[in-house]
Amino acid sequence: MATFAEFVRVPVATPCGCEPEKNLINEPQYSRLHGHYSGRSSFSSPPFLTVVFAVLLLSCSHLFASVSDIAVTDVTTRALSVVWVSDEPVTSATIRIYLDVDGVVDITPSLNIIVDSNLVTNAHTQGIVKVTATGLSADTDYYVQTETVGSTGVETLPAFSSLISVHTALETVKANSSNLPIVNDVLLYDVYFPDGVTPAPGTLVIANVEGESAYPLTAFAGENGFAPQTAAIDSNNFFGVDGRSLELIADDVLKITVFRGLLCNTEFANQKFFEHRRTPMHEETPAITEIESALKCYISDPFCDNDVNVLDVQFVLNSFGNNVGSCAYNPGVDVINDGQINVLDVQRVLNDFGATVPSQN
Repeated sequence: MATFAEFVRVPVATPCGCEPEKNLINEPQYSRLHGHYSGRSSFSSPPFLTVVFAVLLLSCSHLFASVSDIAVTDVTTRALSVVWVSDEPVTSATIRIYLDVDGVVDITPSLNIIVDSNLVTNAHTQGIVKVTATGLSADTDYYVQTETVGSTGVETLPAFSSLISVHTALETVKANSSNLPIVNDVLLYDVYFPDGVTPAPGTLVIANVEGESAYPLTAFAGENGFAPQTAAIDSNNFFGVDGRSLELIADDVLKITVFRGLLCNTEFANQKFFEHRRTPMHEETPAITEIESALKCYISDPFCDNDVNVLDVQFVLNSFGNNVGSCAYNPGVDVINDGQINVLDVQRVLNDFGATVPSQN
């Protein structure tokens, strides 16, 4: 008996998804249903085509891994990284760099491509990818495409003509306007399994100074010799929107996003969460780079803007009803820190509603 693949050609992978080849019924092999090669198929009626295409459309979304949350990070004068998440374990991954949005001028062979996530425990198993390209030029536009290989095939995103644009930093600046050295800290952030206690090496932490940094920075939990639950982000690598080195000051607000990937296999829609933290103060003179924990915001101000308002209430309500152990639980909005997000957290925010509050407790 002929198999389904003998009637409809299904490609292993294409950049644009799952599409049958155009010559679906006019080649001799497709008439094998009747035991002969007439060159035409008697199954050329509209109902047959309707069924075949319906099957393809219904199954297409399951043929390849679903890749999401593609973001450009860690952009300097000479390098950039791209991070993303797959809904299945990753066998291998890479990026391609072009000089044009249509992908005509491919400069990838001239660059050094490093698959950082391949060097980190559990990252690819959890479907989390980070790839870095070095050897770029400062103050230059580039266009990026990702490639992910998993058990179901190859996924290439985005398509040509819609490649991801990135502009490298202008220059590294060592002193500020007061002619003092620009010195930022290495910021620590701990990540755990949804149970809240088991270290989660291989999860990815993304830090951004909203409105100030041109691109976010990233670090894996357990990377570079740190504890398996700890991600260490070197904030000296931040560049501002003007393309120059960004100097952080005490209490700058960081948006922290965490990619947990397949740690949340049964709740993949909730694989990432975000919360806000603040930068610590330099306590030494002259300033030197220290390893410091990113600081929690004031208890009733999880949105971290010094005003307790509807943004804080909504932030808590977004995770309302979820407890530790669920990927929908966001520790950053568990205001009273009891492992559950409920009316007590909302009430604590409402107690200070309308007030201006300190940066930290």
